[in-house]
Amino acid sequence: MQPKNPLLILKIINGLNKTLGIAGELIPLYKESKPMIKNAQDSIVKIKDFFNKTTTKINQNKEDIHTKLNNIKKESDSTLPNNPHFFK
Repeated sequence: MQPKNPLLILKIINGLNKTLGIAGELIPLYKESKPMIKNAQDSIVKIKDFFNKTTTKINQNKEDIHTKLNNIKKESDSTLPNNPHFFK
């Protein structure tokens, strides 16, 4: 069985050769950059974790402050007399 167009086979072989050449260049680049990409992902996870912890601490501090202020207000309200005193 003879091919109808020998130029077609040459074009296919040339295309495969270019593809393999590009793949041969990309594979080492990928292997070199893979650890950097993994470190970047790990860094992003650590940054998110840090901000989540910080936000949690801020919210806890706000709740503590509100609780203390409410306690102070209750104490001051309970110590105030009902009648005004103009002269002592």
